[in-house]
Amino acid sequence: MLKTHEEKNLIRTDSNEPSWAILGDRAYIGPDTDTPNLRRVKMIRNPSFQSEINQNSELEKIRVPIECWFGRLKKLWKFAREIYKLDHRTFDEHFEILALLTNEQIKVSSLAEEDEKYFKAYLQIKRAQYEVCREKRRISSHMYIEKRMEIFK
Repeated sequence: MLKTHEEKNLIRTDSNEPSWAILGDRAYIGPDTDTPNLRRVKMIRNPSFQSEINQNSELEKIRVPIECWFGRLKKLWKFAREIYKLDHRTFDEHFEILALLTNEQIKVSSLAEEDEKYFKAYLQIKRAQYEVCREKRRISSHMYIEKRMEIFK
């Protein structure tokens, strides 16, 4: 995880750090205990200052290949598109295998803009599914409250 001399200046806001960090996107909200002994760099959700906007912009440029990689992973493997239903003790091993196979496939056919588009489309579908479920829960909750109010009238 140590940076080479050339790598130290790739990210202006991270040039003083000797090792690489995990780069999360704006949606990442996991606790620090997810990555013990590893440094994390996160984008600021609602930047207020120009320096925060500039930092987010710099990090977004770095995230493009990451988004492309996840797009390729999800395109290649059904495992990555669905909820993991197997024993969670084997998740890390299974994910590592698919990550290695994805990297080998990228060596043959390099990442492209299409991979990023696939990943973003996938996220939009998942977001839409979440919104449908959320709306169903809201309606169900509302109906429950109305029925309870009728009982106590």
